[in-house]
Amino acid sequence: MERVSDPPETPPSALAVPQPSPSRHAESASDSARGPRGSGRLGADTLVTAILGSGVVLRLLEYLARRSLWTDETWMALDIGTKTFTGRHAPFLALEWVVTRVGGVNELALRAVPLAAGIALLLLVPRFAARFLDTTPAVAFATAVAAASPALFYFSNEAKAYGLDPLLAVLLTGGAFHVLDTLSSRRAWVRLLGLGAVALAFSIPAVFVLAGIALALAMAPQVRRQPGARRWLAIASAVGVVAFLAVYRLLYRASATDMPMRRWWEGGFLTPGAPDFFRRSWVAASTAVGEHFVGGQPEPVVVVLAALLVVAGLAVIARRRGPTACLLVLGPIAFALAASVVQIYPIAPRTLLFALPHIIVALSAGVTWLVDRLPLRARSVSLALAGVLWCAPGFAADVDRIVYPRLPEAPRLAV
Repeated sequence: MERVSDPPETPPSALAVPQPSPSRHAESASDSARGPRGSGRLGADTLVTAILGSGVVLRLLEYLARRSLWTDETWMALDIGTKTFTGRHAPFLALEWVVTRVGGVNELALRAVPLAAGIALLLLVPRFAARFLDTTPAVAFATAVAAASPALFYFSNEAKAYGLDPLLAVLLTGGAFHVLDTLSSRRAWVRLLGLGAVALAFSIPAVFVLAGIALALAMAPQVRRQPGARRWLAIASAVGVVAFLAVYRLLYRASATDMPMRRWWEGGFLTPGAPDFFRRSWVAASTAVGEHFVGGQPEPVVVVLAALLVVAGLAVIARRRGPTACLLVLGPIAFALAASVVQIYPIAPRTLLFALPHIIVALSAGVTWLVDRLPLRARSVSLALAGVLWCAPGFAADVDRIVYPRLPEAPRLAV
């Protein structure tokens, strides 16, 4: 849990919004993979490409500015330099070691892997969002929120493994959709199993994503109708449990049982019996909204509005894309919260970063549902205005971090 500190290949058409879906009320998640409904695909693709370009440019500018390493990054750099690949960071440290053999132990080399992960995630967001959203403007809205997110921006340039968490979550969810699209394909199941094993080694919260996928597949009507798919699901679930237990024993158990670390994260456990349970819950929600979307302390009304829009978005996804798609969004978040209730996993903005793409999708579904309540002529302008209002604080915080970098520590000489 120390990894929690301060802030597939990419498809050739990753920049293009998929073809419109023929059905608005698809009842299966595999049908929802056909993409959003709507006209003006060329204009939507251009808008999405422009949004992605701005997000990539901002991340590259921050990367090339070579912000000084801070204490946690410095300790990790020293671990890499001395080859102490032990504990839960071992796979990530080994990957960083390979990169630093080429580029040296410096800011650019140490942050190259998180930068690549952050850019890859951004490029995958349109296709990921199109699995759940009905219209091309909704996909563009989700892409803009992801591009502007201060948390996704920051951890794209932080020499820690957090930046890999949301990327692996998106890839795992995409693998689940691929299984639903091709239930009889052994290759799809094996690919999901292999990706799950890799994700467990590199990402602590990957277990929540895999648990959500297992639940969604178990509830999917098309899986339950096919004996072969049920058999593969049972095999995949058993292998996943064994893989998690092995990875937990090798990498995570020492940290999970570290009492000083547990005391450090005590406030992140949302235990209902705690005397300050409601305060903890509010702090968790407000800091998540602040760091994920605003880049500062949000007003209470913004926190409440975000929560209501996410809940509404989940209902919209369940109604229009089917319960399976809804479970693929909700499952990882629900399992993380359940783990926090039993004091296994602390809730903080960085520990929820893995689920941020899922939260963004639900938020976007809620916003577009709200806009759809307006007269037809006002919808496009209203959604564009909502996008500007929601994303402007995040983009401003990103630019501010580039222009006025925070340098509480500058331990370059230590490395």
